[in-house]
Amino acid sequence: TIKKMVKLSILGLLPLVISAKKNVQSVSKDSSAKPVTMPMAKAFESTTATASSSSPNILVFMVDDLGYSDVSFMGKTTEDIESSDMVKATPTLSGLANNGIILGSFYVSPTCTPSRASFLTGRYPTSIGLQDSVIHATEPRGLSLDFDLLPSKLNDVGYNTMGVGKWHLGFHQPQYLPTRRGFQEYFGILTGGGGHFTHTSTGSFTLRGEFKEHSVDLMGYNLWHNGDPVSDFDQLVSSRHTTDIYTDVSLAQLKASYSSNPDAPFFLYLSYQAVHSPMEVASKYTDGTIDNGCMDIADDATTGSKRRSLCGMVSQLDDSAQSLIGHLISTGQWENTIFTFISDNGGIESHGSSNMPFKGGKGTYYEGGIRVPAFIGGGYVEKSLLSSSLKPYRTNSLFHISDLHATFLSLASIPYTTTATVGDEAIINKLDGVNQWDFLMSGGDVYGSEETLAFIPRKDILHNMNTQSFGSAGSLRMGDYKLMVEAKVSESEVYTYAQHVLQDGDFSAEELSLVIGSKLLKGSGTFRIFNIAKNPTEREDGECDDIETCDSLYNVEDFKQIEIALMDKWKEYTEKSGPSSMEWLDDGPLTDPSLFGGFWVPWRDEEGLPYATYSALAKSTHDLGSSEGDTGEKGNGDGTGDKTWKLTSDQKETVKQAHATLGNKDTREMLAQQTGSTNNGGGGSAHPYLLIGSGAVMGAVGAIVAVSQLNKKKRKGSKNSLV
Repeated sequence: TIKKMVKLSILGLLPLVISAKKNVQSVSKDSSAKPVTMPMAKAFESTTATASSSSPNILVFMVDDLGYSDVSFMGKTTEDIESSDMVKATPTLSGLANNGIILGSFYVSPTCTPSRASFLTGRYPTSIGLQDSVIHATEPRGLSLDFDLLPSKLNDVGYNTMGVGKWHLGFHQPQYLPTRRGFQEYFGILTGGGGHFTHTSTGSFTLRGEFKEHSVDLMGYNLWHNGDPVSDFDQLVSSRHTTDIYTDVSLAQLKASYSSNPDAPFFLYLSYQAVHSPMEVASKYTDGTIDNGCMDIADDATTGSKRRSLCGMVSQLDDSAQSLIGHLISTGQWENTIFTFISDNGGIESHGSSNMPFKGGKGTYYEGGIRVPAFIGGGYVEKSLLSSSLKPYRTNSLFHISDLHATFLSLASIPYTTTATVGDEAIINKLDGVNQWDFLMSGGDVYGSEETLAFIPRKDILHNMNTQSFGSAGSLRMGDYKLMVEAKVSESEVYTYAQHVLQDGDFSAEELSLVIGSKLLKGSGTFRIFNIAKNPTEREDGECDDIETCDSLYNVEDFKQIEIALMDKWKEYTEKSGPSSMEWLDDGPLTDPSLFGGFWVPWRDEEGLPYATYSALAKSTHDLGSSEGDTGEKGNGDGTGDKTWKLTSDQKETVKQAHATLGNKDTREMLAQQTGSTNNGGGGSAHPYLLIGSGAVMGAVGAIVAVSQLNKKKRKGSKNSLV
């Protein structure tokens, strides 16, 4: 539904035409912007099914970029815990962990998007097309709509479902938003990060062809409530830290859920931005006002005061946990609540994080990048341990983030099967994750009997497996042994290099992969095998009597059978892996928040058509009020923009065909001339440039077009295809 058309410009050059549609409201940054209403109990009135009376409440407390030693409770010994510089920062979380089950070998992906997707789908990144690169702010890509997410499944059996915080699973079209994926209530950011006090996110794209020297940074407000952006002038968010905002919103959602039906179980996915950069926190958390030990952390020669700031952010999270628990105790819900604490990937040392005792960090397949702090606690867990005659304990059994999905489904009495295979749609809930509940409540690897240990639910984990374009890197663990394939460069370096390559030539995805392989990767990655039980720090110095404790075992004759077993399993997962959704798409300036009232919002409609398009096409394709043509369902034929319109099928086809013609260089030059662009700097000069590659988006500087996804299959075979 087109509400109005506004001519705007990018870089002061040729104009864009944007159609601000009903499902993407343009909200100005002013004091009159509609304040967010938090939230009404009616949001949960659509819950009709009745969950089992034994179904627990599920609260997932996810921290962003938290390292293994950024909390003290992951220490194995009392000495480890007491010597931690974070020992005083988390009294609430430490208490929960020590009264529940600490997951000492909890694994995730090395970056945010795939970890979050694995949790919500119950599948490995290789099963859902997210094995390569995170989703960038200007990419028209998201977690495939083919997969039902955990909140949708839980809502179907009577859960009230709430999401708060970071999404990072795509938002280019409205159907990818959290409330379209199963959350009845959502408040947070759709991008991968942003300022904790300013509530803005930055995205960037690089111009191509003649303009490749120019990189454009886009900035916009990032907070979102259900289907609307949230003004930074709203008193709920103005100048407040994201951790405080998300905690208050969560409390409001919990109150609304309880008010709607006190007996309905809830699922709250609370995904904090902290401790993701920027390293920002209120001074009271670092100056000694609060007795959390953070002020005592000295400046580091490399990271300065960042460790102290990180400590403050962790302490603030602990306060949030205390507030949530206090509320649930007051309503009598705590006894039936599972509180699950996890990080989405390892920490970043340059931001003050510590992944000790492990090697590596975020973005790597070393333990420091994929093995993160985690525990399962809360009243329901404590009650279950007591009824099983078990004390709280720490387990080192393998646990993957997708296992949480399967475990929660089991507790909610939702059927599923494991060992998901790509392309098999016969069973909707076919998962890679496994249910760990019965094993944990049988004592796990600590108190379990021989019979229990004979049926360990997870014997191997595929941490990830990149495609050839990203060096076929990845890692796999079987029992105590880990196979790691390290590419010569990181995922982010591959992404950056590919963007530079695409500035100078028109490449299909296959051709681009060959260029990356020959020019950047230059051969296969490095294979390593470690005994993680004996060599958790992944030493390779060889300075010891027992090689398993200090070196890689790859190509070591005494461990050949282990190598064969690991390589066979690697081959098995290779054959199961599906195609990556990474197609090097970049909608660049079409995503510019300035086109949408200063907010990051979906920039394509539900059919894939962009809200912004080439100005030269406006009259024939978007000016639907023209008296010479069909005015649509409503309109007065005078071309005014404040009427309600609906594209007819003929008009949609016109838009598609017009966009398709722009794949031709002569057509682009003709359109540039029609809009008055010149090559001498006058008249808003612009040279057409092409965002190229398989399924790429085309445009000129300021005169931009995004090609409809509806024509994707038709044009996919062409080298110059524009999708």
